[in-house]
Amino acid sequence: MSGKEITRGMAGTFAMARGEGDWEERLDLTARGVFASFWAIPLSLPAVMLIGEVARQVQLSRTDEALAGPAVTATLQVVATVLSWSATLFVLAKLASRGQEGWRVTPLLIGFNWSRLAVNLIAGLGAAAAVAASTPLLFGPFALLATVLSVWLLFGVVKRSLDTKTGPTIGVLAVVFLVDLLVGLVVSTLASSFIGSPSLASS
Repeated sequence: MSGKEITRGMAGTFAMARGEGDWEERLDLTARGVFASFWAIPLSLPAVMLIGEVARQVQLSRTDEALAGPAVTATLQVVATVLSWSATLFVLAKLASRGQEGWRVTPLLIGFNWSRLAVNLIAGLGAAAAVAASTPLLFGPFALLATVLSVWLLFGVVKRSLDTKTGPTIGVLAVVFLVDLLVGLVVSTLASSFIGSPSLASS
């Protein structure tokens, strides 16, 4: 994976989201391009771990109870991210394969992967600043920007790649956010019995 491929993937995804006429030419829609886009997952993990640490610091400032240590928090964030990402890709692929003519899986998967990386990089930048300054509130503006960017990119990616109207596009977005929510709840529930463990709290 080269920096040029990453740049091309992200630039093509932004072009798709904006509805530029040449977005298909700007993306690598070959099998290599699909596999290359999955590098967005490991590339996002450092940012994801930083975001988890910011969330942990916020919790520490609000409670005197023992919380999971940084290592456990980072692990949970990584697990939740990978599961959520994988589940969302599965759902999107199923929706695309069941759609009418014009629904295409390849640009959808590529656009989703690179859009997630872009969003995580923005959020990770804010998280890094917050952790470095020991001021979790610094993360707020970046989190808001990342959320807006996430919705805008996903809307554009779904609309262009699946050639849907606004209503169905919003429906797909709702499914994606529901998947994220459910995966987060499952991971939190499964981890809750371990969080209070002294060994984990001190990790």
